[in-house]
Amino acid sequence: MIIAPSGSKRLEYRFRRADQICSVRCALAAHASPVLLHKALTPRLSEAARALSHCSYCDTTEGNAFDAAAMLESGLKNVGFNSQLREPLIDDAAELGALYADVAETKKIRIRIEAIDDDGCSKFHCDNVTLRLLRTYVGPGAQWVPLDRREDALRLQGLYEGPVHSIPTGALAFFFPGALSPLGGVAHRSPPIENTGVRRLIIVIDASGALR
Repeated sequence: MIIAPSGSKRLEYRFRRADQICSVRCALAAHASPVLLHKALTPRLSEAARALSHCSYCDTTEGNAFDAAAMLESGLKNVGFNSQLREPLIDDAAELGALYADVAETKKIRIRIEAIDDDGCSKFHCDNVTLRLLRTYVGPGAQWVPLDRREDALRLQGLYEGPVHSIPTGALAFFFPGALSPLGGVAHRSPPIENTGVRRLIIVIDASGALR
């Protein structure tokens, strides 16, 4: 579980966290592109993520945002994942869960961690949720198109030849649908990796009870 520092460092932590939340909320209201927070993957987290990416792993759990660590612990234990490698993944997921809960102003969340070796959600689409947080730990990030090409991408799908942007590995990406912004949702898809030998590991956080 992530614990904020004590004393003056705790105050600095709170100000930094408040600034993060404010920045994301303002950006969500003003833009129809993923809102990105760049957060470096630590060596321990990268090692753990690479190891889990080679497992056939997909676990979805729902509950209180501040119980995220306990929620994820059992799933990783059940597949026999190394206890030392579990810790950095659980700590990161708990921090992301708390951040999502603050931005979305909700207490109940759903977390999915999934290892992927195919094209996943290969079609351009807009998420049918109020707000989604996505982080790619391993492999290429999701691909998205600019607002003025969204309808083309949704209509043409595989025939679409316009600009496509990729979310950097490790970045925290907030996606939103038309319900949150008058500009509409972000059209995006999973990167095409099937039969390439490339693997991905992602974490997806939504509000509990949201449509998938």
